[in-house]
Amino acid sequence: MKKIIDKTVEYLFYFFIFTLPFQTRLILESPILNGWQLEYLRLSLYASDVLLIIIWLLLPFGAFWRNHDIKKKTRLWLPILALILFSVISLFTTTDLMLTAQRLIWLLLGIATFYLIAYFPYKKKNLIMVLLFSLFFQALIGITQFYLQESPAVTVLGMAHHEAGDLGAAVVENNNGRWLRAYGSFDHPNIFGGVMMVATGLVLLQLLRSRKGEKYCFLREIWDLVRIKINKRSKSIPCWEIGTKMLFVFFIVFVSALFFSFSRSAWLGLIIIFISLIVILALKSDWQEKMTKLLKTILLSLILLSPILIFNGDLILSRTLGSGRLEISSLTERVASFSNFESIISSSWLTGVGLGNYSLAAWLLNPNYQGWAYQPVHNTLAFIWAEGGILVLLSFLAVIISIIYNLVKRNNEDRYSLVIVLGIIALFFFDHWLASLHFGVLFFWLILGLLIKKEECIN
Repeated sequence: MKKIIDKTVEYLFYFFIFTLPFQTRLILESPILNGWQLEYLRLSLYASDVLLIIIWLLLPFGAFWRNHDIKKKTRLWLPILALILFSVISLFTTTDLMLTAQRLIWLLLGIATFYLIAYFPYKKKNLIMVLLFSLFFQALIGITQFYLQESPAVTVLGMAHHEAGDLGAAVVENNNGRWLRAYGSFDHPNIFGGVMMVATGLVLLQLLRSRKGEKYCFLREIWDLVRIKINKRSKSIPCWEIGTKMLFVFFIVFVSALFFSFSRSAWLGLIIIFISLIVILALKSDWQEKMTKLLKTILLSLILLSPILIFNGDLILSRTLGSGRLEISSLTERVASFSNFESIISSSWLTGVGLGNYSLAAWLLNPNYQGWAYQPVHNTLAFIWAEGGILVLLSFLAVIISIIYNLVKRNNEDRYSLVIVLGIIALFFFDHWLASLHFGVLFFWLILGLLIKKEECIN
């Protein structure tokens, strides 16, 4: 019975990872602030949260609950526990208790996801491949959106309708008009771009770690589980080989999708991943084989993607130089967002304004602005400081430092995972979604769990 529960939990968790990018939810409350409905003030119940809670309710009845190991992880968990403690204190200093409670629940669910990945004996390869297949589907959605110049609304999957001509749509502009940036199923192309950056980094690491003839048997494991219950005489299916060709297709699709997001922070993050990975490989004594594989992958992808880059050269210049009308407006808004941050932090630097209360606090300070002006500051660390206070910020930084230390001290290929952490840190300085939105919080902790999980943790 316990084995059945463990397998049920395992495959439910795979399903959770696969469906996480689709933000299916029930909106409980959606306040209007000066004529605008701000995402940051909404109260929602997400299907992924319900699924994760069910998984945790089932866990104690399985054998994995007694066998998982968290020993010798005190250095990592002290800052995480401090982050939880100081975030809970925010409940007593907040303006809107419900918004703070919602954000605190997201944090706890994110850490619960991290715990499941890092310390329960699920195969790391399976976890990564489930995520990559999910994000491959997202990449195809984003590429299609760019070529169709439309994103249809699919309410049940949490996807809103977007067209280049819509007011407030994220677009890039050239002499031929406005071009809709790729959204995927996310709220903004910057989120889509950041996710594609992480996906590209994960594929690169899998390419460097891949061995000739390596098999991916996850699909066969699911089929075997089903056929035993239905018909034991039915035949099994072969394992799917994880070859260089398959991973390279993933790489090309992810990089293409990342390009069509036109997210400058994600572009920068990918460049940092490339450079840091080259540096790490150059410092190894047996660097030649992996360095050759990496450089071949980058060079071949540039050749294959060159038509896209050439055809959209004017859009690239518009985004990178920031000289267009929309780019100047975007940069102006980003600079203006720091004005709200300075006003908030000047009076609440110690305790913050409360988790989830940034937009509300900005409105209370300047109630006459248009609703869109109350968006969070475009810096994750500044945003965390403003909402949670200096102790929450320091605890969060301690978590990041502990993760980096954990990876640096390893002597095997797990050390390569450090490059993705560096890419995510690049996002911190230009975006806030990793701390302000439901998907961002859970995705952040999910990725951290994958990065520190050791290859030998298998069932």
